[in-house]
Amino acid sequence: MNVKKAVDISYHNGLVDFEKLKNSVDYVIIRCGYGQDKTSQDDKQWERNVGECERLGIAYGVYFYSYAKTKANIEGEINHCLRLLKGHNPILPVFFDSEEKGTQYVAKHNAKRFCDAMLTNGYRAGIYASKSWYENYIGESWGYDIWIARYSNTLDMYNVDIWQYSSNGRVDGINGRCDVNHVYKDYTHENNSNNVINDMIGGINGMNALFQDKESGNWFWFNGDKVRHITEGACLEILKKIHLDSTGRPIPCYVYDNTSPWDLRILQAVCSDVETYEKNSTK
Repeated sequence: MNVKKAVDISYHNGLVDFEKLKNSVDYVIIRCGYGQDKTSQDDKQWERNVGECERLGIAYGVYFYSYAKTKANIEGEINHCLRLLKGHNPILPVFFDSEEKGTQYVAKHNAKRFCDAMLTNGYRAGIYASKSWYENYIGESWGYDIWIARYSNTLDMYNVDIWQYSSNGRVDGINGRCDVNHVYKDYTHENNSNNVINDMIGGINGMNALFQDKESGNWFWFNGDKVRHITEGACLEILKKIHLDSTGRPIPCYVYDNTSPWDLRILQAVCSDVETYEKNSTK
């Protein structure tokens, strides 16, 4: 495996010399902001950091530090992050940074909600947390990228895309210590996030199938680029019996979970067009 190197930076790292940094690392992950949608909570170096990466062609990702202690507060943080991302196109994911004391009780819900919102708006998405925090409070990836912090010689964890292995790194271009990471995915050889989303949606446009969300138990019917939420059991049984997919076979039924292929995990991104199918409706 060709492991690549990344640093993550914020205003705490001061003025970074990106001319030097571009020859020291493969990727940079930039903090854009934290908390609710207030300009006072934008990272003070965000505009400079992202501008320098774009000017020099450095592949970068983004992270947003969450303070949300309720499910309602995550909406303001989503709006904050999307405001800062406007006009930018990170190659790496936009990561939800989950580590603040007091947020652990809604960490799982908020991580998924944040990532779903990023995906819906055309960005890759991922979750950042320490190994213990992730295992104790989140525990699922839902198909999103996982960035784990564990300052050790070993990670002892599978299916991790990025490992932050030290906060005591030194790289050319950054004065003082910095966070350093092993990256196990070659982001520069994958499509950019908008193309990935378009490809995913294109892949399901011709799909006619039923899906059950394993977590909620809800049933959905994909038909073209629309998603119908089925709220009546009789309607579900009728759909199973009379609808055929494009090959003429009986409509397939799937369980949607974090091990499903990407075209199933795209559910949240497409659900902006949800239509509800009630009893006796097979239209």
